[in-house]
Amino acid sequence: MRHTIAVVLLILLTLGLMYFMLSGWQSRGKKIPLEELPPLPPGDWREREGTRGIYVSTTLAGLRFERVVSQGLGVKAAAVVHVLPDGPHAGVVVLRPVA
Repeated sequence: MRHTIAVVLLILLTLGLMYFMLSGWQSRGKKIPLEELPPLPPGDWREREGTRGIYVSTTLAGLRFERVVSQGLGVKAAAVVHVLPDGPHAGVVVLRPVA
């Protein structure tokens, strides 16, 4: 009987901790909102093979220890990185096909 009470208490404690973790994750998404992600640049860069890697997180300038979790950016996922070196759309494009 004593073990049953301990197991039930442990399960309740685990569920309570999971609830607080989920609510913290959701409040973090509201704390650093993003209106919308910028559109992908035009061009033939999709036809070229990019570099495969793992997307870990997104942060904002000045808040480097605060991860952005809104719009699915808080999920670690496989990614393909394309570098667009010249033209008006120069920059880096990170595609996450799974996330």
